[in-house]
Amino acid sequence: MPRFYVPPDRVSGGSLSLEGAEWKHARQVLRLRRGDRFTAIDGTSREYLAELHTVEVSRGTARILEVREVSREPSIRVTLYQALIKAPRLEYVVEKATEIGVAAIIPLITARSAPLQWGHARETRWNSIVRSASCQSGRTIFPGLSAPVSLGDALSRAAGGTMLFFSPDEGTGAAMRSMDSIPEGSDYHVFIGPEGGFSGTEWRAALERGALEITLGSRVLRAETAALVCCSLLIYRR
Repeated sequence: MPRFYVPPDRVSGGSLSLEGAEWKHARQVLRLRRGDRFTAIDGTSREYLAELHTVEVSRGTARILEVREVSREPSIRVTLYQALIKAPRLEYVVEKATEIGVAAIIPLITARSAPLQWGHARETRWNSIVRSASCQSGRTIFPGLSAPVSLGDALSRAAGGTMLFFSPDEGTGAAMRSMDSIPEGSDYHVFIGPEGGFSGTEWRAALERGALEITLGSRVLRAETAALVCCSLLIYRR
């Protein structure tokens, strides 16, 4: 059954409306007609079973047949701090991390991260990616998005949770942990470096704040691959 995002302000009484890109996709790609049923989510855990009632050029109106409070979130909260990499790869991380079940995605400014111009257009695009990925994967709660933050700010935000710094090599030379040795918890903060990795100064700052240094083994993964592998393994194992 097709799934669409409907902002809460487009739900009123026993009906809802599809507009903009969602309606264009429903009408021109899926070719929904009067009487067809679909599922809509509003990003706040509500899921609507609806039946298309009115078909217009600019929008479609549907009767709400059932309202469900649904949560398909993992039992742990995972926040991903992804160092800035090239825009297409970073957008890939945003999309796939949403599908996996990451609770929040925070771009990270590091000594070796790629430049990224942040503004309204990029924020709008990323939110669109999150909504689309949430609909596709069946999530009813959207992950949080943030403007890029410095490593210092990120470490402050992560205080109180389990901070995991993933290393593609020997890191600082300190005792490395494997995924199997990560302590039990409910709030994890995953830090993934840029293509050049974290600098020595950044490693030391993280370890001084209580971060754990984690290895995935002998292979060196791309930053975007490492982010998805780490989050997937963490959610699965916990």
